[in-house]
Amino acid sequence: MQLQSIHRNMGITMQRYFLYMLMIFFLRCSTTKVNTIEPILTQEELAIFNKGKFYRSQAKAGNSEVSIKQNLDSAAYFFEQVAGLQKFHLLNEERRYSILYLSDIYSNVNYNGNDYSRLYSLYESVGRLYKKDKILQDWLSERLLAKFKDQPFIDKHSWPLDSLLFTHSLRHQQKKLMKERFLLEAIYDSDQKYRKILYSDEANLDSLRKKTLWDSVDLVDKQNYRTMENILLERGWLSIKEVGRKANVAQFLVFQHIDDSATFVKNYPFIKKAYKRGDLDGENYALYIDRYHVYKYKYQIYGTQSYTDDITGETRLYPLKDSVNVNKLRNKVGLDSIPL
Repeated sequence: MQLQSIHRNMGITMQRYFLYMLMIFFLRCSTTKVNTIEPILTQEELAIFNKGKFYRSQAKAGNSEVSIKQNLDSAAYFFEQVAGLQKFHLLNEERRYSILYLSDIYSNVNYNGNDYSRLYSLYESVGRLYKKDKILQDWLSERLLAKFKDQPFIDKHSWPLDSLLFTHSLRHQQKKLMKERFLLEAIYDSDQKYRKILYSDEANLDSLRKKTLWDSVDLVDKQNYRTMENILLERGWLSIKEVGRKANVAQFLVFQHIDDSATFVKNYPFIKKAYKRGDLDGENYALYIDRYHVYKYKYQIYGTQSYTDDITGETRLYPLKDSVNVNKLRNKVGLDSIPL
């Protein structure tokens, strides 16, 4: 009886040992990465990839903007076919390079001007299909960051703070706001487009040309405000940390260039909060506050608003609330003193 009991216990122990080893085997299999051989392109796909490379090299050697754009268009067409970002593919060398080449093309000024929507779409597609491919993710993040960094408007001294937003591992909230950033930067460019012509060369423009330009300014301002209203309803006022300095200033420009006094006054709380949070500089704050007070109370605080006297033709300041301390107030927000 005792011998049978020993044999029985040994059998149970062996069974347990066998089950334990089997469990270890399955655990190892489940955690081991499967090495997948990268698929080779078909001859037809390889020919398409080589065509893309050919047109890319032609674009690099191009002498005119037209020929460069044409060759970039052709190169993008062929690389898009190879990349195949409509669905998941196992990435081989050619597909990976096609994506990288597309990022270069989409960020080329000769291809899209300042429209980076295709570059952003590429970033989104790669993030959706190849979220584990950190090399591609990092590369495209760098391309996006480089385009923002190239913007002449951005204050390079504040850029280190700004660039924290767009590191290799873009946070989820920042990725959601990327579209708003693109929209607002486009708004900034359109806001300044016709004004730059008017302000830089107004003396040489005839009356018809001036009227045409100002009509264009008015139309753009209205379109920009409609876009801005949608962003405000969905996101509220977006800070520098969320969308960068240029996009943030675009919000102020839209408000500042509203031609309707009631709408201008209505948006005053947004401006006040933005200034208190540090998301609006003192000079722009003073411009808005003065215009707000002129609309509402017929006087101003900082002395930024003027008008032309109908009789004498002289430029005069609107009345000041506190003319004695106006320069102290101006200096506080970063404005120079004015003669009184």
